[in-house]
Amino acid sequence: MNYDLNKINLIDDKKSFRIRYAGVNKVLLKIEDVYSPFGIENYNKKNILNLELTSKTNDNHNNIVLIKELDNYFKNLNETKKELNGLNYNSPIKILSDNKIQIRTHLAKNINIKTNQKNIEIKNKNFDIELEFSSIWLYGGNYGIVLTVNIIDLT
Repeated sequence: MNYDLNKINLIDDKKSFRIRYAGVNKVLLKIEDVYSPFGIENYNKKNILNLELTSKTNDNHNNIVLIKELDNYFKNLNETKKELNGLNYNSPIKILSDNKIQIRTHLAKNINIKTNQKNIEIKNKNFDIELEFSSIWLYGGNYGIVLTVNIIDLT
């Protein structure tokens, strides 16, 4: 999916901003074959999931390009959005190489895990996800985007 960056809206939510597309829609990406090197981890009382995405397929290559483009858009918001003016951007995206990125995500509170297995273990596994660019956080002179995994598909 392509997003027109001019249609991304930020909705003030007291100490953060919710990210929406064309006013009402969530910014969602369906991504296949992500790799989880560590599985689900707990950090500051939140479940996080570090994921690696490699451009093995054309779809994944396009997703990497789009994720980098969206990250750059949010990085530069401190120049145009007065509430972010002067703040430092902390990206949840780490560029590992031209065709590989690592993303730090949160798990949705009501995450949907699709599986045929009895024991759900995602450490050192590949699977498909639905990723949401959900909000912008603000804290101590910094800001960043929250990436949320809404669906994990292990089938």
